[in-house]
Amino acid sequence: MGIITISRQFGSGGDEIAQQLCQKLGYRMFNKLMVVEAAREAGVSTTEIADYSEENYKIRSFFERLFGGPISAPYGGLWPDDLSAYYRDEDLRLREEDQLQLVRKAIWRAYQTDNVVIVGRGGQVILRDNPGALHVRIVAPLEDRIERTAARLQQAGAQRGVDTGLHRKAHEQVLQEDAKSEDYIKRFYKANWDDPLLYHLIINTGRIDIDQAVKLIAQLVDTV
Repeated sequence: MGIITISRQFGSGGDEIAQQLCQKLGYRMFNKLMVVEAAREAGVSTTEIADYSEENYKIRSFFERLFGGPISAPYGGLWPDDLSAYYRDEDLRLREEDQLQLVRKAIWRAYQTDNVVIVGRGGQVILRDNPGALHVRIVAPLEDRIERTAARLQQAGAQRGVDTGLHRKAHEQVLQEDAKSEDYIKRFYKANWDDPLLYHLIINTGRIDIDQAVKLIAQLVDTV
C-alpha cells in the first residue's frame, strides 16, 4: 500500500477521483483533523489551526508582494474577500509559515501512517522522491472543466433561484482556482505546478473517464 497525491486542475474531476480511490482502496482522505493531530504533537493550540491549502489561499496582491508582508491564515480555515475583519483577532492565528509547517508535518505523518490520499497542498513536492508515494496529475480541456463547473453552479443555484451567466461565472472560477493552485506551489515550494516530472501519471479526463482513471491509479499504487 502507500500514499497517493493528487494534483488537479479545477473542474477536472480530481476530487471525485480522490473520493472514489478512498472507497475502492480503503484509504483515508487527508483532512484538517490530520493537521490538528500534527499540531497536538507540536504542542500548538488546536483552536488556532487552519488546513492551509489552495482552497483557502488567496493570491497576494501587488502591494503585498512589493512590501513582503506576511499574510496570516484566518481563524477557522476561511478566507473572506476582506481580511480586515480578522485583524482584531490576530493573536488567535498562527503566521502563514507556521500553518504551512503544520500542514507539511501532517503530510509527513500521513506518509508514515500509510494508506492516505492527499489532494493538493503540495504533496507531490513534499513527498517527491519518497518510495511508496504515487503522484498523479488530473487535467482536462478547459471547456470540459467550465461545463462541469457550470453544472455544479447550476445545481447549487437552482436552490436559490439563480440561473444567469453560469458559463461566464464558471469560466472565471476555473481560471481563478487554477491561478491560486499554480501560485501556491510556486510561492511556497518553488516548483512549477504543471511540471510533468513531478508526477508518475498524468490523466486527461477529457479522454479517460473518472471510473477508468480510478482503476488505472489503483493498479499503479503498489508499483512505486
